[in-house]
Order: sequence, then C-alpha cells, then structure tokens
Amino acid sequence: MTFQNLSDVITSMKQWENIRNNPSGVVNYLTLGNHITFIKNKKAKAVHVYPGVSKENNELYFFLIDKEQDIQQSDADLFNAITICKADLKNLSALNTQENTPGNSADEISEAEARVRTQDWDRNYADWAQKQITLTTDGIFKAFYMPANYMAEGSEYESFLALKPNSQSPTLYDADIVTTFTDNGKTTYYDTVRPVPPYGQGDYSQNNFYLLQLV
Repeated sequence: MTFQNLSDVITSMKQWENIRNNPSGVVNYLTLGNHITFIKNKKAKAVHVYPGVSKENNELYFFLIDKEQDIQQSDADLFNAITICKADLKNLSALNTQENTPGNSADEISEAEARVRTQDWDRNYADWAQKQITLTTDGIFKAFYMPANYMAEGSEYESFLALKPNSQSPTLYDADIVTTFTDNGKTTYYDTVRPVPPYGQGDYSQNNFYLLQLV
C-alpha cells in the first residue's frame, strides 16, 4: 500500500483498532510480519511506534514518529514526521553477526536475552495474542514507547517483535520490541520499550500519544 497523506495512516490505524478485540483477526496480521527496518532521521528522546493494517492488501505496518513530533500540528507536518514501515518476516539469527557484549547503555541487553525474547514471540505469539485479548483488560497493544537516546542520526536499525516474561500477567508475557544495530559485523541489542495500554504518568500518559486521539 502507498500512503499518500495522514488520512491514509489514520485509516490504517483505525483498521487495527477495529480488530483489536478479535483474536483471529489480530493473529492473521501478526502472522504477516515480526520485523521492520528503519533509518533514524534525527535525534530524539523516544519514538512512538503505532501498528496499522491494510485490509485491502492484507498487510501489517508500523508507523514511527518521534515523541517530540507526536503532537497537534498540521496534517502535512504530522505526516512528514512519520516513518512508515511495512512488517515482514525475519528471524533474529538471520543477522549472522558476531556476538557483542553489552556496553554501558542502560538500553542494551545481551544477545542471549534478545534471542530468548524474539524466539518466544515466534513460537508463542498466536497463543499470547488470544490470551491477551480474552484474559486482560488492556488487550493488544495500541502503541509502543521506544526510548531512542542510543539511536544515532542517519543510522539504520532493525526491530523485532518479542515477548518479555511477566509473572504477574495472566498471559505470562508482555508485548515487547528488540531493536538491533549492526556495525562492522557486530550487532548491539536494545530493549527498554513499553507497550500501551497500560498507560501511566509522564511519558506514558495517554495524552502524549497524539495519533491515538485521531483514531
């Protein structure tokens, strides 16, 4: 699908919203992709990641917008601030790079942890989605809050859907995203994202996710 304007993006997000309570509908789209690639155009504190679908083309998308740009402004400026990513299927092991020991960034995790979380998604996403919709009040994610302090302007990143263990949840997992950066044959793994809902205070307040107000 080709997105021409903000209305096309909001329509896609509305189509996701319309199936959020339908386990088979959600799983149908999650089957289509677990991975996106994007280039960070400028520095930002965080990125808001919104799912969307194209019912006509049976496609899953993720719309990325810097937290600082996810505010009321002209439709054209808002649309130009959005990075549109069509989800595809990719296994984390396909990166085929050397193991990289986590550095000092609080956002980094080990390759082993990244593999566990992405493998849990690949193996369990259908069962998790069914339970997340039927057993929890929050249901399936409407967005993700993705810290971006570690992202360098002009660099390419890959993100993979994942599941993070949560013993307090009836599903035993929270929706998650593992983001990777590869340089000189070595890959660094990042993961401090938060799905919404549930909402919270400050950065996680529902009022800060402006695009959701348009859905």
